[in-house]
Order: sequence, then structure tokens, then C-alpha cells
Amino acid sequence: MIIDSRTIAGGLDESAVQPRWLNDKLIFASDRTNWWNLYLWSEKRRTSRCARPMRSSARHSGPLGQRAYAIIDDDHLLCTLNRCGKQSIEVLTISDGTLRPIADPGTAATSVDVGAGHAAALLNYPDRPAALALYDLDQHSWTTVRSSTEMIMDAASVSSRPTGQLDHRARDRLRLVLPARQW
Repeated sequence: MIIDSRTIAGGLDESAVQPRWLNDKLIFASDRTNWWNLYLWSEKRRTSRCARPMRSSARHSGPLGQRAYAIIDDDHLLCTLNRCGKQSIEVLTISDGTLRPIADPGTAATSVDVGAGHAAALLNYPDRPAALALYDLDQHSWTTVRSSTEMIMDAASVSSRPTGQLDHRARDRLRLVLPARQW
């Protein structure tokens, strides 16, 4: 029997996805600031707060079953991040908001999960084929379980995405400012 019903997040102006309980706190991703961020809601506070403002810390759910974050323990989340197009996989300490990268720069995860001292992730690398990998949470090391292909690519043949900043000041156009470099 439902005794107390109320909206915590979501509505006409907000999407709230990937809800998960962490003890008495509800964690969810929301686009309420026009960026996907993780939020915590607790019965004691009856409000939600941003676990850390990250600009696209999470993303929409995508295909069923894909997860942008996973709970490691009471104070840590494994998160996939996208900061202005730069992908990363990091551990968020909830209590102080710090982030610790756990993969090489540019490595992205399409889905993450945690269990039995390991994190599992579908990794997309900037310089090699995608793979299913396990991260040992105690040893802080990755092990590839299976690669999408055994093809070996010459690193010199792989181009990288140009770095730069998006200029959001002009509302009628979007401008990418690149460092001076010959392409």
C-alpha cells in the first residue's frame, strides 16, 4: 500500500533517469540544468543536491540495460563522464566530491557495473578496438576479458580528435575554437 506519494525528480521540464538506492539515499541522473548530472535525494533533507556538477556526468539511458554509473560502496560511485567531448571513467567520492580517473585519457565506457571487488565496463579506446574489461578495485588495474577484434592497429595511423573549447556565448551559433595547428 502506497501511503506517501510525491515527485522527487522529473516532469515536463526535467528528465530523470537511472535511479538507484544507496541505503536511504536515491541517486539519479537529471538534466534539470540542461546538463546531465548525478543527484542525491534523501528523506532527511527532502531535497536533492547535485553529487557534483560535472556537465554531462551521466547521459540518457540509451539502450536498455546500459548504465552511466555504478555504486561501489556507501561513499563511492564509478562514473562515465563527457566533459565537452572528452570522455573519461572516474571514481566519485560522494562525501567530498572528488573525482579520480581510472582509465587512460580518451577511454570511454558505454556501460559500467560493480560487484565482488571488480568493475565491469564496455570500453571504447581512442587507439584500439572496443573491449569488455574488468577493473580490480583493490589493485587499481584493468584486465581485458574480450576484445571486439584481434586486429592490431599501428598507433601512427590513428588520428586523434582536435582539442579546443566550445564558445557558448553566441546563442545563434556554436563556435569551436581550436589551438593553432596545421592539419
